Amino acid sequence: MVPIPGASSIICALTVSGLNISEFTFLGFLDRKGKKRGEQLSNLAVNRRTSVIFESPKRIVKTLTDILDVVGDRDAVICRELTKLHEEVIRGSVLEIIGELKEREEIKGEVVLIVSGGEDPKDNLDRDVVVDRVKKYVQENPGKKTKEVAKVLGAELGVSVREIYEITVKEREN
Repeated sequence: MVPIPGASSIICALTVSGLNISEFTFLGFLDRKGKKRGEQLSNLAVNRRTSVIFESPKRIVKTLTDILDVVGDRDAVICRELTKLHEEVIRGSVLEIIGELKEREEIKGEVVLIVSGGEDPKDNLDRDVVVDRVKKYVQENPGKKTKEVAKVLGAELGVSVREIYEITVKEREN
């Protein structure tokens, strides 16, 4: 066997993304549902590297919505049909891209989704502030499940869902 140089949708998408590509993580296709998908999204939430994801055009809006719910509203880029006749690059926040894609009747072609890496939450947020926010949210929303609290506050604060979940469990035990 001999390797043959050629177009790679991953590298093509990264080079036109405009995002930091000094380090990136290739995730391939995320699982469609279940625990594994939740773990993949939680890992994406704490990953400081730019992430590259393949997705079906039929599932791209759902994947972006899941990313918005778990990871938060990061910068993202959708690259579609790169190096082909109907090549398209859509840049913006996850929320902006969802809005643009929902206006379309149909999305066709192979899709590469690139999501910017997160900032280190320790650089931006004191743990005491997170604990206080969790306490307040739990008091204001006593019927919310711990998992829901973690998703909402994780996205809001830019902290991993797993970390918020652990804090919430501890606070409910006290």
